[in-house]
Amino acid sequence: MYKYEIEGTFLLEKLENNNIKPVQLVENLLSKYSSSHCKKILGYIRKKLDKNDVNYNMLVLPNDIIKKMKIDYSKKLVQNHKELIAIDKIKHINCIDNLANQTLYKTGVGLAGLTGRRCSEIFGTGFFTIYDVKMNLLKFSGCIKGKNNAVKSVIIPCLNNVKIFMKQWSRFVKNINLLYDYKSINNHQEHIKWFESNFETIKRGCIKINNRVSKDLSLIVKKELGNKFTFKDLRAIYIALAIKFYKPDNVSQAYYTSNILGHSENDLQTQNSYMKYRII
Repeated sequence: MYKYEIEGTFLLEKLENNNIKPVQLVENLLSKYSSSHCKKILGYIRKKLDKNDVNYNMLVLPNDIIKKMKIDYSKKLVQNHKELIAIDKIKHINCIDNLANQTLYKTGVGLAGLTGRRCSEIFGTGFFTIYDVKMNLLKFSGCIKGKNNAVKSVIIPCLNNVKIFMKQWSRFVKNINLLYDYKSINNHQEHIKWFESNFETIKRGCIKINNRVSKDLSLIVKKELGNKFTFKDLRAIYIALAIKFYKPDNVSQAYYTSNILGHSENDLQTQNSYMKYRII
């Protein structure tokens, strides 16, 4: 379990046993942790409560702190957009392609970097097929953010040869326990049907996957790419490469990014957080 989940479980028990009031709980958290960590803990507790529970609406950060967090986040985004970090295309792609042919977790990092997929999509929900060999495009289903996104497939660029990628992916899935039976799924329609029917169970499975592998994956990224990089940065670098080499001229950068990330069609804002890198 993550630290915020351990703390949240402990506080939830105190709350349910009437050993602490919700207002006191929030105040105690803010005296010990950062605002962002407090938000994670409170969010975890709220997920465990019924929305009609008297404590549910009281377990939130004060408005002034929420406002400050939004301002700080906006400032960070602006700074990222003002000072894009340079990434060497050849060096980066060679690095992640090389990882995709090594040990299990390193392979997972490589496959994620080549396709811009999340940790739990690579290790749990993802289903890939070749869409266009000449254009180096894959078809992917298994987006984990939101049920509406889960029940669709998206066309995404692959940063290495799609045939090579599918060989790497096929070797990888033989050695891990996906959240579905890979051998029983023949196409994206079947995969999406499975996803739609088991969405809540899948969400819980994805949390377990993140808890199990995310720390090790982050250590691999730091070792291979440098200490300043995180696993999420693989996704941001992928976006920078995809925009530069694959984006059609007739769509905006925001729409294209949102689409290949698997976000909602109406969500053109989330992609702003991935604008950190430029390709050289």
